[in-house]
Amino acid sequence: MARLRKVLEELLIEAGALKTIEMGPPSTEVPSPAEVKERLIEGLPPRAKFNDRFLILVIVTHYLCFIAPFLLVYYCRNSLALISAVLALTLSFLAFIMRRLSDLWKTKEGIDILMAQLPTLPPEQSVEAVKALYHALSKPSSGRSTITD
Repeated sequence: MARLRKVLEELLIEAGALKTIEMGPPSTEVPSPAEVKERLIEGLPPRAKFNDRFLILVIVTHYLCFIAPFLLVYYCRNSLALISAVLALTLSFLAFIMRRLSDLWKTKEGIDILMAQLPTLPPEQSVEAVKALYHALSKPSSGRSTITD
């Protein structure tokens, strides 16, 4: 998801919607919001497809990380100390898994909403929508919804 944030950041810098401190000679002309919108409509679907595949891979990996301890418990069913340690670690890891998956899902949901809205938005509002998504993705995770904050 950091790659997506970098793509959005570059796009916002080019559109002049994200202020940066520039050293040296002034930059060249800023593209129009219509050009930015067209570039975003062309560039966002491949990135979203990659993120969808990445999300599926992460979900499968987390699922396997959750199932493996139960197989270990079955294999070591004669050792009560090992079973209790494995189950305690599994339950504590479950909180981490759920938070991580929730953050990934919220990011995917934000991208999908942006892709659905872009064709109908005026160019100026599309830059603002990208800016809102960029700032939402840049916020540290606090357990609350990052897209609507």
